[in-house]
Amino acid sequence: MLVIMSPAQVAGLRLFGRRGKEVALDSTHGTNAYDFQLTTLLVIDEHGEGFPAAFCYSNRVDETAITIFLEKCREALGQRILGAVLMTDDTEVYYNAWCNVMGPPAHRLLCTWHVDRAWRRNLAKVRGDKALQATVYKTIRALMELTDATVFDKKLGSFLATAKNDGKTADFAKYFENEYATRADLWAFSRRLGLRVHHNMHLEALHRVLKHVHMHGRKVKRLDKSLFALTTLIYVN
Repeated sequence: MLVIMSPAQVAGLRLFGRRGKEVALDSTHGTNAYDFQLTTLLVIDEHGEGFPAAFCYSNRVDETAITIFLEKCREALGQRILGAVLMTDDTEVYYNAWCNVMGPPAHRLLCTWHVDRAWRRNLAKVRGDKALQATVYKTIRALMELTDATVFDKKLGSFLATAKNDGKTADFAKYFENEYATRADLWAFSRRLGLRVHHNMHLEALHRVLKHVHMHGRKVKRLDKSLFALTTLIYVN
């Protein structure tokens, strides 16, 4: 494992990683021939732009690895990051590691883009034509974007009841109920009013810039070249 955190990044994390502020964690592969994954801890600056506060190369992304990464961040910072709004994709790895090191966040949110992608990938569970799949998708997407919690609860119950009673949508209804209906606090807009945080696209964009601009869209064979591209990205930002 290799953790990279410059003095400027420590200062940025101390400045922007405050109570009530967004902190995002995500990993990406394809930056080197050894397929070490690159995990990034990102905060949002005063201009609403993403600021990469720390990087970690590791041969796996699990709770143990992310816990060690965050422990090094805490050690460099000299304190825990308390009361943050933690944004991740739909996995327990980042959340559990964060709680182990920093304590429970003030809010835990799933990235809207990752949730939407998961829904689209599971539309095959709808046993109908493309039109029916599109109708189901538009319905749950509209549910996500509702801002009135009472209306959301009512329409969610109505959708599940209708979908479970239709043989064509029963399998999708079971999936949606088990995976998302019981965790609406993590993805429904009505549960995150005032936070103005819906996705971690700052982090997705950062990884794309690293791969397609600084690495020219190629998986470099040597890790030191990947490190050079990463340090160049830090310097440019």
